[in-house]
Amino acid sequence: MFTYRDSPEIRIAIVSEHRVFGESLAYALDVDDLSVDAVVRAPDDAGLRSARTAVVIVDLEGLQMPIEEAVPHVRDLAPRASIIVLSSREHRDTLHRSIDSGADGHVSKDKGLSDLRRAIYCVAGGVSYVDPRTDERPPAPVKRHQPNSERLSPRERDVLRLLAQGYANREIATELNVAHKTVKNHVSSILSKLQTTSRTQAVIHALRRGIV
Repeated sequence: MFTYRDSPEIRIAIVSEHRVFGESLAYALDVDDLSVDAVVRAPDDAGLRSARTAVVIVDLEGLQMPIEEAVPHVRDLAPRASIIVLSSREHRDTLHRSIDSGADGHVSKDKGLSDLRRAIYCVAGGVSYVDPRTDERPPAPVKRHQPNSERLSPRERDVLRLLAQGYANREIATELNVAHKTVKNHVSSILSKLQTTSRTQAVIHALRRGIV
């Protein structure tokens, strides 16, 4: 088991038979309000038994058991955690097998890190996530109730939109061509206006309210 630093925000565990991939993904995700606590090589590894883990990412490739068995094993060890299945296969059958087995989300490996981060925010906030290209079902209607969002400036909306897409602060600064400190100031303003105390809460609020 490979262990990482602590963080006060969303704690993640990764299940991957391929250690290089798992540990590389961990380092890529371990930014801002995301913290990777551990990488394990099997869904039944006792290293997943942590009450503080909020999201478990299961790499489908290399699993020594079918997804129908892997997800319940993870659920037994981390009953409070949401589960995302990560797969290089975009077939609807793979998506449906993942969801039917009890996973909360499914992401294709050819998507970028921002999509995976968005999925993490979604499932951590109780919102299921699937790659729309592999889901033939139409998206559920979003309730547009924005009591506090009307006070957001156009630039703050841009920042919030990128936050919801999983961008880290430095990536937002690059995308918007502004200073890193400017992004931090925008984030602080967004938290204040939305009456939330963390980036994670702001993103969840935005996703649930249809602000982004």
